[in-house]
Amino acid sequence: MGRPAGTGIPAADRFWPKVEKQGGDGCWLWTAGKARGYGRFCVGVGKVVQAHAWSYEQARGPVPKGKVLDHTCEQKSCVRPDHCVPMTIGQNVAWHFVQQTHCTNGHSLADALEHHGRRECRTCNRDRCRVRRQQKELQKA
Repeated sequence: MGRPAGTGIPAADRFWPKVEKQGGDGCWLWTAGKARGYGRFCVGVGKVVQAHAWSYEQARGPVPKGKVLDHTCEQKSCVRPDHCVPMTIGQNVAWHFVQQTHCTNGHSLADALEHHGRRECRTCNRDRCRVRRQQKELQKA
């Protein structure tokens, strides 16, 4: 991944000015365009890649076939190669499943329900059921 067609500027010379390095073993944060929190980097005409993947491949080589990169630092915009670990999608999902301690509404998942292979917050589930019952009662009236 050298120069994108038409720019004349090597990819590395365009990439690194968009990175803010935290001190010590800290993250290297992508400061340019992002999608869903992940850095996006143009490597050619119409070819955009994830910034952390580009950085990883420059330092360590290609991501092994059938694997994705997981951020051990949990910072999606981090492009530091040693903060990324190749793993299968199943391993990635399982890891994040275990790491999640609260639902999106801030309730503890300590007593979560198991539903179709994922955890569901008891409090949110109870609230949804209550709303459905109230709606049914209103429809009957």
